[in-house]
Amino acid sequence: MSAGKSAQKRSYKLSGGTDMEKIRENPHWTFNHTMITPEDVSLIASLIPNTVTTLSLYNCGITIISPLKDSMPNVQTLDLGKNKIV
Repeated sequence: MSAGKSAQKRSYKLSGGTDMEKIRENPHWTFNHTMITPEDVSLIASLIPNTVTTLSLYNCGITIISPLKDSMPNVQTLDLGKNKIV
């Protein structure tokens, strides 16, 4: 790194402000009743670690789930109820 520049920690937040770094180590990711945009779904898919066993996206207004495909190898419980997936 060049002199005068410091490493900046990248911020990973959903559109509603949820800080993904704060939940990253939790094996149960729950976003119930939180509006989730297609961009949020992509961010969740890119950040989900192998240690997550529960992903709950109940009533989040989700319309697309294709970014989640192949991103959750150890998820045993997936809740997508009350969404608008087409």
